[in-house]
Amino acid sequence: MIQIPGLNSAWEIVSDCELYPAEKVSIAIALFQLEWAERFGISDRVNTNLDAILIEFSSEDRGGSGYSVDGTLIHNASFSGLTRTAGMIWVKVSTHELLCETSLIHELVHASIWAIKGTDGDPDHLGLKHYGWTVEHQLLIQELNEDLCRLGI
Repeated sequence: MIQIPGLNSAWEIVSDCELYPAEKVSIAIALFQLEWAERFGISDRVNTNLDAILIEFSSEDRGGSGYSVDGTLIHNASFSGLTRTAGMIWVKVSTHELLCETSLIHELVHASIWAIKGTDGDPDHLGLKHYGWTVEHQLLIQELNEDLCRLGI
């Protein structure tokens, strides 16, 4: 476990400290917070949650039932990331993959929605069962990942 700098109680779990340096994760979270505030307004709940988030990066496969981005339920899905609680996410990684190529920002959106709602992170995305996720969240993910890739993060 490595503490993420710039945040009070945020940690990452990694098997290789060089794969996802905590400094780069810190930059990604800081940019996420700025983008969130610009698009959805400043949220103390979001910022407090991110300040104490636990992020696990691992290459193991995980699967089960889950939703596609359009809200379709998929059985036996293969996950690229999971938001377990508002304060704990898992991100599947591959060697030599940049953070912008992982589901990190996607999972931070789920965690932030969960922090605001208090009940869930809108697991069905744009589906009709849960609420919170919008097209604007999709744009945040796409555009922030593009920015991170340009920075080599």
